[in-house]
Amino acid sequence: MALTIPARTVREFKKLMKTDPREVSFIRSMENWELYIRSVDSDDHPLKSLTQEDIAEFTRSLVFRNGGLAGAYVGMLKDKLTYNQYEGLIAKFGLDLSLAADYGDYYCQGTGNCAQRGGYICTSNC
Repeated sequence: MALTIPARTVREFKKLMKTDPREVSFIRSMENWELYIRSVDSDDHPLKSLTQEDIAEFTRSLVFRNGGLAGAYVGMLKDKLTYNQYEGLIAKFGLDLSLAADYGDYYCQGTGNCAQRGGYICTSNC
């Protein structure tokens, strides 16, 4: 199976998590996220239209495990970003929008435990 970025299926996402970070670049950790948000100055950055408070709220919700995103609160992002901005942001975590939708309305309650909650996504890394 060829490597697909962003991942469109759970299988593709799991394969993506096993790649070498030096060879395949996407947001895998809080450190990667913090580096990414420092680049908000560019005009085409997906976060450009968000306030610092919005970015801080999203940052607090991020959960990383096993080399990738495990969960996040995306509810307010959908209200404040354009479709293309949201799609671009989700892709930075290695997820296609269709896969993010499959993970939708669940949050990462604990290791291996996605619980139902609107506005969140909980991936197979939880």
